[in-house]
Amino acid sequence: MNSKQFIISLASVLIVSNASAQGVQFGVETGINIARLSISPKSAFGADELSSKLGARFGGLLNIGLGKGFSIEPGVVYSRKGIGYSATIYGESIEVQMRYNYIEVPLYVKYNFKGLQFGAGPYIAFTSAASYKGISLDTTVVEKIQITNDPDPDVGGVRPMDAGMNIKAGYIFPMGLFLTTQYGLGFSNTSAGNGLTAKNSVFSFSVGYYFNYKLKNNKEKQQSK
Repeated sequence: MNSKQFIISLASVLIVSNASAQGVQFGVETGINIARLSISPKSAFGADELSSKLGARFGGLLNIGLGKGFSIEPGVVYSRKGIGYSATIYGESIEVQMRYNYIEVPLYVKYNFKGLQFGAGPYIAFTSAASYKGISLDTTVVEKIQITNDPDPDVGGVRPMDAGMNIKAGYIFPMGLFLTTQYGLGFSNTSAGNGLTAKNSVFSFSVGYYFNYKLKNNKEKQQSK
C-alpha cells in the first residue's frame, strides 16, 4: 500500500467511525505554520542567515472521548514546512526558499477542562512534494527537489517520510469553534544527502470547528438533569 492509498483508507475509517461511534466529534481545522529546519553542519547550505518559513496547514480530525476529560484525537493534515535563507554565491546575493509539503497523520492524547484542551502525541508524515526557489536581482529559479532515500550527496533530495512529536494547547467554545497553538519537533533526518542532517520544527496556529460538539453538549446537559 502506497502513502496515498494509506491516507485515503485512513480518512474512510475516520468518517465511518464518526458516523457510528458515540462520544465522537468530527472536526476540520486550518491555519499557518512557522517552520524551520535544524541543520547540521550549519554551513551545509552555504547560508548567510537561516530564517523561518510560513506555510499553510489544513485537515480533518476526530475527537474520541474516553471519559473524565480525556480523549484521543487522530487526524489527517496537509502541512507545508521548510526554511528560508540568504546566501552569497560568486559575489551575488540570493534569497532561497525551501518548501516541503507533507501529509501528516498525528495522534494526540488530550485532556479537556472547561473548554481548555491540552494534548501531546506522535506523528508520521509523508512527503508529497518539495521545491527549491532561488531569487536574485536578475533571475528567479524554481526547481523540484527529488523525494528519495538515496544517500548520494549529488542527489540532494528529501526523504519520503518524517516522524516526530507534537504538543498543543487550545480552547473550544460552546458552539464547537476552537483555537489551537501547537509545536511539532521532528525526530527523523529528512535529508537524503550523505553527511547532512536536517530535522523539522514548526510552530502552528489553527482555527477549527467540531460539527456535532454543540449537539453532544446539549445531550449531556439534559442527561445530567
